[in-house]
Amino acid sequence: MRSREIPLCENPRRRSESKRVSKPVELKARAVLFVGEPCVSCDEAVQLWREVAHDLGVRIDVKTIDISTHAAQAGDATVTALPTLLVDGAPVIVGVPESDSARALLRQALDLD
Repeated sequence: MRSREIPLCENPRRRSESKRVSKPVELKARAVLFVGEPCVSCDEAVQLWREVAHDLGVRIDVKTIDISTHAAQAGDATVTALPTLLVDGAPVIVGVPESDSARALLRQALDLD
């Protein structure tokens, strides 16, 4: 009888481990990333903040706006440049930080420490 090799993801003993998904932490604070199109820095910011949020188990909403035509919307949210991350309406950072800095900023802003 020939043994069949089972790839790791199909191993019945590990199946439940591979499907484990952590649920985002429910926070009272609201994190919103404002971006624009076309904007290379904004694309980088979206990728970075989504990765950081995933790592921390939190949620970040992404809103795309055109600051030049939606000045009132941007002003209401205290957004003066893109990309901008806000937590509870207060600016946390404008631009794209390094990954470690982004993680520390979001942890502090959301009071996760």
